[in-house]
Amino acid sequence: MPLTKDEQQKKEIDVLLAEYQACHRNRNHYDSVRWTIGSIFMATSLALFGISFVEEQLGILEVLLIAVFSFFLIFVWYAYSQHVNLYVLESLLRFHKIERRLCDMGFDISLHKSIHDRTQQQQQRRGIWSTFLLFVVVLTAWFLRIALLAESIYELAGVLVSYGISLILTYYEHVKVSNARNIANEIDDVWRKK
Repeated sequence: MPLTKDEQQKKEIDVLLAEYQACHRNRNHYDSVRWTIGSIFMATSLALFGISFVEEQLGILEVLLIAVFSFFLIFVWYAYSQHVNLYVLESLLRFHKIERRLCDMGFDISLHKSIHDRTQQQQQRRGIWSTFLLFVVVLTAWFLRIALLAESIYELAGVLVSYGISLILTYYEHVKVSNARNIANEIDDVWRKK
């Protein structure tokens, strides 16, 4: 027997709410895992920086190896963060679409739109540059640490070249944030259609 219009609408609402809940769980899982890993890896990286000062007998080669491992940890976390960022952003985009559909059906549900409207300017001002600045600070600290150990101008020049290349690569990776901006624009488009 075919469903009545009211039964179809109730079924659609149930499906939308189930998907809404699944999107929340998906976003919460990936976002919390990425920041848990980030906390551990950043703490380890900073601990390695501290170890390079504690051990007085460490030469420039040992400190360089510790620095490389420290950066490796940071870049592994950053790569993982970028990998799961798609899941987080797609979940957010789907939240907005579901909220939009429920609003069209007469329900007042706009949690994520309200959050998005209030925090959009803050995210664009602070959020984009915070990771980049963190990388620059850690990179500069390691450069200064290695410069303290450099015994000749040639060693220092090699370190400077490495530092410059690292800064360029870090900036290049950070420029990829445009994908996140595109998804934010899609979210805005979803709500402008109303």
